[in-house]
Amino acid sequence: MMDAMKSIKERAKSYARKVWRGGTRDFINHKKATELDFIAGAQSEREELTRWRNPNEELPENNSCVLMKVSDGEHERIYLGARQDDVWMCDGGYSFCQNAEECLGYDGVVIGWRPIYENE
Repeated sequence: MMDAMKSIKERAKSYARKVWRGGTRDFINHKKATELDFIAGAQSEREELTRWRNPNEELPENNSCVLMKVSDGEHERIYLGARQDDVWMCDGGYSFCQNAEECLGYDGVVIGWRPIYENE
């Protein structure tokens, strides 16, 4: 799961390259620069934490608890569940697939997922 996501260190380096193009930064005082850097970091972290992953591009580890965005054709719902190989499951006996063309017998298609972060 973490392989596809940029680490905080990689995102910080990318931000620094963007801000310090050509070895100089627009003249602003240190306090303002610190404020802007904090805001940029917080925005970047929020985007990463709230991003829905495409299950056709990134998969969570087997049996790891995630939020699943599921479509049944008419509605989209969010469930708490896990994936085991090609089957996504949640409490209540619901099972979902990842490929809409192979979903006969399933309760819907997983169209997105988010990890559940814990303090590390």
